[in-house]
Amino acid sequence: MRLVPRPPARSHITVLGHVDRWLVRHRHRAEDLDDDLVEAFVEDQKGHGHWRRNDSAALNRFVGHLRAHGVVHPRALVVDHSLCTRLCRDYEQHLIAERGLAPVTLKTYGGSVVGFCWSTLARGRWSCTPLRPRPSPPSSSAMPE
Repeated sequence: MRLVPRPPARSHITVLGHVDRWLVRHRHRAEDLDDDLVEAFVEDQKGHGHWRRNDSAALNRFVGHLRAHGVVHPRALVVDHSLCTRLCRDYEQHLIAERGLAPVTLKTYGGSVVGFCWSTLARGRWSCTPLRPRPSPPSSSAMPE
């Protein structure tokens, strides 16, 4: 029987101890944890030189466990429904469907595609003004015979 925790477990316990002491020092409870508070903790730890490479995995597992049990709520996603963003998304779909680009390639280089779209918009080559239907030609009331 091993009484001393294995190294990964020991580092997890150490990180949880740091989280606990940091929460107490800043007058927070576990229920107060959210993504912003976790980021503040990490920045504080990095600023004091207490953050190691493996600490992120331990903290992510802990926060994931708290989320699974409803203690920590995920940050609300902000969805951009702007016309320009839809245009970029449509362009990505065009690259996949019409040009045969693999979705994984878009995932890897997605920032470049979005950057291209926005720079093209900024140069005025595309317009994000709402499109209006063209007026239909006037209909004649008399039908030719």
